[in-house]
Amino acid sequence: MLSLENQVCSLELSRRLKELGVEYEAYFNYIFLPNKDIWEIYPLKNQLGFPAYTASELGEILPAYANVSGDSCMLYLSKYRIPVVELEGQIRYSCEYWKLEDSHYFLGKGYYDINEANVRAKMLIYLIENELMEINIT
Repeated sequence: MLSLENQVCSLELSRRLKELGVEYEAYFNYIFLPNKDIWEIYPLKNQLGFPAYTASELGEILPAYANVSGDSCMLYLSKYRIPVVELEGQIRYSCEYWKLEDSHYFLGKGYYDINEANVRAKMLIYLIENELMEINIT
């Protein structure tokens, strides 16, 4: 079974999304426990912590299409096994925007990780930082 930590984006990415103004309501939140001096994930809505977005929540936020320099691009998500011998069998996820007229090129850069929520969070951060989407989510 997939651990909760592998179903939500990292604390670092959650912090960055909050700094960028993303305020989508997440089911899970990172809450700081001062008595243990650690951050834990809880199913609580707490303004003092950081949203621990799941891959599906981030999928709701990511636009299906993005217009960049006049090019209409489509969101492309994939899951695959790494073929190289040293990492054989490891699962990886990718998040890219592909030009619709030529599917051989993706927008800017793609993101790859063993955590699906992380690749979606990284792409969302990329889109916001490069002003390729507006933040009007609550």
